[in-house]
Amino acid sequence: MNKSSLKIFAIEARKELMEKMRTRLEILGITKNGIEKAKVIGKEVEIKGTLYPKESYDSLIRKYKQVGYEELIEESAYTWFNRLTALAFMEVNGYIEEKMIFNNGIKNEPAIIDNYYEFEFFKNLDSDLQKELHNLRDENTQNSIEKLYSILMEEKCEDLSNIMPFMFKKKGTYSDILFPTGLLMENSLLVKLREEIGEEAPIELIGWLYQFYNSEKKDQVFEALKKNTKIAKENIPAATQLFTPDWIVKYMVENSLGKLALESTGINENLKDNWKYYIDSELDKNSEKIKIEDIKILDPAMGSGHILVYAFDLLFEMYENLGWSTKESVLSILKNNLYGLEIDERAGQLASFALMMKAREKFSRLFSVLKREEDFELNTLIIEESNSLSERVKNRIKANNLTSLNKIIEEFEDAKEYGSILKLESIDKEILEKEFNLLKESFNNNEQETLIFNEDEMIIDINKELELIESLIKQHITLTNQYETVVTNPPYMGGKGFSPKLKTYVEKNYKDSKSDLFAIFIERCNEFTKKDCYTSMITMQSWMFLSSFETLRKNIIDNLSIINLIHMPYLGKGGTSLGINFGTSSFI
Repeated sequence: MNKSSLKIFAIEARKELMEKMRTRLEILGITKNGIEKAKVIGKEVEIKGTLYPKESYDSLIRKYKQVGYEELIEESAYTWFNRLTALAFMEVNGYIEEKMIFNNGIKNEPAIIDNYYEFEFFKNLDSDLQKELHNLRDENTQNSIEKLYSILMEEKCEDLSNIMPFMFKKKGTYSDILFPTGLLMENSLLVKLREEIGEEAPIELIGWLYQFYNSEKKDQVFEALKKNTKIAKENIPAATQLFTPDWIVKYMVENSLGKLALESTGINENLKDNWKYYIDSELDKNSEKIKIEDIKILDPAMGSGHILVYAFDLLFEMYENLGWSTKESVLSILKNNLYGLEIDERAGQLASFALMMKAREKFSRLFSVLKREEDFELNTLIIEESNSLSERVKNRIKANNLTSLNKIIEEFEDAKEYGSILKLESIDKEILEKEFNLLKESFNNNEQETLIFNEDEMIIDINKELELIESLIKQHITLTNQYETVVTNPPYMGGKGFSPKLKTYVEKNYKDSKSDLFAIFIERCNEFTKKDCYTSMITMQSWMFLSSFETLRKNIIDNLSIINLIHMPYLGKGGTSLGINFGTSSFI
């Protein structure tokens, strides 16, 4: 893996995809100045003489009105970058049969264009669509092949949405009609992607691509910060995320999750011989016994999932040692053990994808098993906001006196400003579920009610709104739970960069650690961790020395125990282990 080449590719890919998104939006009559009205024809809309699915177009207009023109371009670009790189990763590792990205070595086009009819997802299409695809292939013009490829991509994404809905969506979303054109041309993004990934794609590739893709935006954010521009919530990820080196991840996970498991689960102590960075210390043999499936590990700033992926490796060894089958081990780890929170949608998608790929590496039948599993969901959550909920739904909640749901909506307004540092009062899960069911029934019982309507020229889909509320409930439960192990590399951002809302919140809720986001996370992670369990972090070293963190240090000394700590001071030249020019420390 050539990281220098990978960085150049990721930066250029972002630029190219963003330009393609601008072009595509212009074709659809959407610019930064507004929207050109489309003509509705049944289930389609006509724009400049071309028909598009109305459902996808409505989704696009909703997104435009929610996030604005520039953020729509940014999100659309990274959505397709994620999908294309994910498909390439699965192809190289033999996890899917179709070659949506790679060619057969003769033509420049992906092999799927010549052999699409051989695969299950094509055979499941209705006969009219199958016929249309055959006709496009027979026509064999540049335009017909491009259209064939876009339809095949849409259908494959639909197929994969059954097992990876966090990255591949069902048809009817805005990304469908923003599929980038020109991917089949010589020297296109697709060709460069094939060259970069080559014949081998380790799981670490996902994290590095994420970091490099964001690098130019990160530079822009810090340039603005020098001019005293506060960091907006949509720019916090670019400004604060760092890829955690492999050895630090292993040190943190082995000495927290590993130590807890040795003390509490009955695993063979010989397992620690494989843990290169485990530091032998006296085990608490009197600690409360825990079933392996009951250990919950949280990364509250999971980024692209590096820490959780290594935790998966360790857990899999433990399950095997305790006699679990491969299938049972993999499914239990995904369902019961691993939890993550992230404000950045793109990073959250990649973290979930990385976990699925690690699971598929261990268990070859994973995809077919998950297609049969009902209500299977990962516990890696992208922090959602309640801001976009319509007044119609909010008023229905108030009218039905659903006080707990109303509280959740209030507490998650602008949630991406705060992410995992939100402090919430726990609400009983059964109460939330009961109120949510009452809300659904209130809509279902009124047969005359229109479930898709306009509000302030915004197209509102009640079912989408209910999905969001359901996500907010799960988010509340995750944020108010406690965990046996909390491991993270938190965001680093000094108070100078805080937005007014974030500044006000931390001054009220984190008086002892308000100087920097990493210190706030030290305090929050200790709250997330159950009594007599383990927190592990890597942070800036300043909390150990500066007077502004004196009260934080005193609270740690008085109420907690530091099992071990690695100090990595900055020696005045070059970067530290994180590639940054300041000292760090990692501790359990």
